[in-house]
Amino acid sequence: MIAPSIFYLVAAFSIVSVLTAMTAAIAVIRRRLRNRRQTNPLAVKKCPNCAEQLAISALMCDECNYNFLSQSMGSRSKLLPPPEAWQTAS
Repeated sequence: MIAPSIFYLVAAFSIVSVLTAMTAAIAVIRRRLRNRRQTNPLAVKKCPNCAEQLAISALMCDECNYNFLSQSMGSRSKLLPPPEAWQTAS
């Protein structure tokens, strides 16, 4: 009668061990994915004028006022080039 109870004990221990290992693996994978999202090198771009690291969504460089839309130095009030520049470029 001892043999079946030992079998059930070993089976229960094995199930608990597998569940613990799976939980630990999921936690490690989540941590790695979270760290990868936080340190994504593609989330920044470099200013071609002063090499400052900026957010990918930045339209103007904070350091040198480089305008990414018109690809020139400019003021913050003029984000786009004038329409004449668009027509002459075509």
